[in-house]
Amino acid sequence: RGNRIDGSIFGDRPRAIVSVSGDENAPVVHEALSENHAAIVDDLLQRVVTGGTGIRAQLTDGRPVAGKTGTTENYGDAWFVGYTPQLAVAVWVGYPNTLKPMETEFEGGPVAGGTFPALIWKSFMERALPHLHDAPEVLPSPSYPGDVSQRLARRGDHWRRDNGYCRSSVEIVFFADVPAPKDADCKPNEVDVPSVVGERLAVARRRLEAQPLKPVVIYKPAAPRQPLGVVVDQLPRHGTLSSFGEVKLVLPKALHGAVPRVVGMPLREARSRLVSLRLRPEVEGAPVRPGVRNGHVVAQSPPAGVAAGPGMAISLVVAAG
Repeated sequence: RGNRIDGSIFGDRPRAIVSVSGDENAPVVHEALSENHAAIVDDLLQRVVTGGTGIRAQLTDGRPVAGKTGTTENYGDAWFVGYTPQLAVAVWVGYPNTLKPMETEFEGGPVAGGTFPALIWKSFMERALPHLHDAPEVLPSPSYPGDVSQRLARRGDHWRRDNGYCRSSVEIVFFADVPAPKDADCKPNEVDVPSVVGERLAVARRRLEAQPLKPVVIYKPAAPRQPLGVVVDQLPRHGTLSSFGEVKLVLPKALHGAVPRVVGMPLREARSRLVSLRLRPEVEGAPVRPGVRNGHVVAQSPPAGVAAGPGMAISLVVAAG
């Protein structure tokens, strides 16, 4: 009837019973649901057994049964958890030491919660209930409150009341005594904000304008060797905006210019170019390769296009015969 029953010795903790002594573990009652809400749950879960996925759990003597089937997507685990007014029992079917899909084990079909678990539950309960020496009882009948309907929209992990701008709202009927959801924050002509962090500016612009949204570029000082022209942050990072709303794109700005490309230049010209930009060339030789002229730069590190810094070393690999 909506109560959680703890023991006076263990409280609300899982426990395995290995022996029974003379100590009295008296029941301690805590209300978890209102009595009527519990009765509503009882009523809904009885329908699982009378005409739903748990129909194989029906007891031969006609006692009312409430229950819930459970099946993982890959049929690696299957449950039936059910109860009468006197006894609650959970049955799990699966492989204890590995996850093995049970796709053909029930009469050539998959093992779902309404197959072996429901049948095992029924078999156990029809042996266990007579030992309680309790007359069959019915579960409490609920009083269903009035209902109201409203259009709701899914926003993240929550249902919210449609504020008139939500694109994908549905009409949902719920009990009148349930507090109404908060209003959604849907926007007029709402579009999703894509994440463009890590993309080149031209690509980021095209993606945003296709929504359509308005990209606005702002800059932050670039660290030496940081790639330029790549979006490092955006505001907002995700969520939604009205069409043509602004998305600020944060790009690094080189305060001391960018490292130039000197691959293919004669060493003297490459040195002069780097020194003029207050960069420090460091040269190492490499064997002359076919098609490469002696004394020309064949590789550089860092590559061209990253942010430069005063006195930053640029390693040059020069073809040497």
